Amino acid sequence: MKRRTLMKATALAAAAPLALNMKVADAAPMRNADFYTDSKFDEEKAKDGLMAMCKRFGYPLFPEFREKLWVSDYGTGNYAKLGLAALMYENHNSEDGAYMLMDLFLLPGQMLPEHWHLEGDLGIIKNEGWLVRWGKSYIGGIGDNNVAEFPEIEIPKVHCNGTTTTHHVVAATQGMFVPLAELRSRHWQFGGPEGAIITEVANLHTDSAVRHSDKAINDNFLGL
Repeated sequence: MKRRTLMKATALAAAAPLALNMKVADAAPMRNADFYTDSKFDEEKAKDGLMAMCKRFGYPLFPEFREKLWVSDYGTGNYAKLGLAALMYENHNSEDGAYMLMDLFLLPGQMLPEHWHLEGDLGIIKNEGWLVRWGKSYIGGIGDNNVAEFPEIEIPKVHCNGTTTTHHVVAATQGMFVPLAELRSRHWQFGGPEGAIITEVANLHTDSAVRHSDKAINDNFLGL
């Protein structure tokens, strides 16, 4: 594979800004305590917050949406600052080929932790890209260090003591597609002031092949 040292963002001409009428002020502030019951992460409360954000954006909800949502705080106890909600639409592998489609949901100021993908059990290394559908996502990865240009990004202390190993950022807005810079390279995301809904496309996803930069987060994700 030809090395790409920088992430390149491509604006899709067909993606008209249909949901830009949602103002940042419309995004109600969410306290971390809103997602916990007796100090334990409450998936239903997290889904409540995601449902509210989806409704503000005009994301098309369907009857099975809520039950199909995967939500996690990665064991950090700080879902408002670090976590993820995802909905897997398809993760397919056969003799005819492999493909994956899912939507990612980031709250305002919420980080998807830095991670990378090894070769999975099926011998496939995940290759992926992200299309921002609503809101804004700061997509981090390998490349020239420009993170100082985005002081609004605050890496939470629960993630490698407030650090990442990669420091190139693409500020991706609605209609922008950002590909993974290089196979096996580390990457992360950070939700903009109104949050973000991102469609991820890939060849295949395998949970057991995911590795996180933060050891505690990695152990939590792998169930170690």
